[in-house]
Amino acid sequence: MEHKLRFSEDFIKSSTLNVVFLNIDKKVVFINNAVSSNIGMSIEEIEGLAVQDFFDRFFEKVRENGGICEGKSTFQVLKRNGKIYKTVCFPIHIGKDVVGFVLLFTDITKEEETKNTLEKETRLLNQIIKFTPDMLFAVDKKGKVIIWNEAAEQMTGVKKEEILGKGNYEYAIPIYGKRRRLLI
Repeated sequence: MEHKLRFSEDFIKSSTLNVVFLNIDKKVVFINNAVSSNIGMSIEEIEGLAVQDFFDRFFEKVRENGGICEGKSTFQVLKRNGKIYKTVCFPIHIGKDVVGFVLLFTDITKEEETKNTLEKETRLLNQIIKFTPDMLFAVDKKGKVIIWNEAAEQMTGVKKEEILGKGNYEYAIPIYGKRRRLLI
């Protein structure tokens, strides 16, 4: 049994996952080597800190889902030294009793940067579609209208809300007066 415990302790210490253990009072009692090197802290700097103080002192909050370690899985997205981390908190149970918590930090900087770039490009594309002076519409693989710009509204008198999601060559009726295939 002691060998298994020692193995578990060594595994957690040397894991590449960023691991922080909290006691039942939500105070830091342990960080592994990954936290020390990736986040740049030693256990001496943060041992005994309440988790909220730990977050407030060393991180900038980006967003959160639920309170910190409320007895169920919760997460927060935090920034430190130009990196963005998703922190997930899990309760540690012995039997039915919660005896502490574990925080896992995952570096999501690249994912967040990709998401932000995609959001910016999507906004730009939507602006281009919206304000293009030519009639512009698109259908998906099933033939349903997914884009109908302002110029299409002005030329046909059909509002976007009336045509989006319609199929069966509905987009041709305002142009030709009947359903028919169009080169689109």
